[in-house]
Amino acid sequence: MLVIEDIHLRYGETSVLNGVSLDVEQGEIVCLLGASGSGKTSLLRIVAGLETPQQGRIILAGQSLAGVPTHKRQLGFMFQDYALFPHMNVADNVAFGLQMAGEPRAAREKRVHEQLALVGLAGYEQRNVSQLSGGEQQRVALARSLAPSPRLLMLDEPLGSLDAGLRERLVRELHGIIKQMGLTALYVTHDQAEAFAIADRIAILQQGRLAQIATPQGLYYQPASRYVATFLGLTNFIDVRSIEGEQAQTDYGYFAVDGTPRDGMPRFLLLHPDGLSLADEGIPAIVIEAIFQGDQYDLTLEVSEGVFWQLTMRGRETVPSAGDAVHIAIDPAYVVPLAE
Repeated sequence: MLVIEDIHLRYGETSVLNGVSLDVEQGEIVCLLGASGSGKTSLLRIVAGLETPQQGRIILAGQSLAGVPTHKRQLGFMFQDYALFPHMNVADNVAFGLQMAGEPRAAREKRVHEQLALVGLAGYEQRNVSQLSGGEQQRVALARSLAPSPRLLMLDEPLGSLDAGLRERLVRELHGIIKQMGLTALYVTHDQAEAFAIADRIAILQQGRLAQIATPQGLYYQPASRYVATFLGLTNFIDVRSIEGEQAQTDYGYFAVDGTPRDGMPRFLLLHPDGLSLADEGIPAIVIEAIFQGDQYDLTLEVSEGVFWQLTMRGRETVPSAGDAVHIAIDPAYVVPLAE
């Protein structure tokens, strides 16, 4: 559906995007996830026709978008600040794109009614948008973006200004609506939990380059680099001293490395926190802290001076206290070799 091919963008001597390529399939939600300044919003603006790259091309539904102005690309937009017109009521806001496209009045009114019902705002047509809550305003913005039946829905931090509880609820609703309508979507966020909740695949950008694209599960359990792992909050790294056959020698023993990292011999091993458990025997450690997270405890363990590992405990197991001596068992299925 959408092909982003070898995109380079520079502002003077500053490189913003450097050879980014990715595909988005029909009906797929792809999230662009990255730290501030990684280039995710710039890439969205290029797809929208608001920026022109120095190199590369954008293809939508088999058509090159080179030279095609934004208003003719058949895109739907949804932004963090809603971008609603305060002097218009809800219905007029939703109908704005349809009116600009010359849609007849009766057809506009029917479409507005359908879209407001879809986003849970049936009967809100005559309300003033300035009197709506943040969540309701964002629903109006979504209805407006969907009304013209876009080929591609583009969302730039659409829930960023909402509080955590409302954001969690709306991201589920948004996912359901996009899937119900069979839309293709490109979604920008810096929030990992939001990306994991809504995306079919996630593209992580690192300083203008594509660091990895994978399903949420693929990213979380098989990060391609130390940067990706760290960005996702996975920090249990150990250095590889040498490789003997399919065994990596480390300061904490030997580990099988049948999975080969894509960029050569592993320099590090990631010990995924889901693969660590407390046991009667194993690597000795001291509990530094145990933080209750509702459905789990997150433990910080010191395994040697200045070296800390994270371990997750779920269920109703007895949780050790800070200062307790414990032993750590490692499930080899959760050991990820990394070359960089």
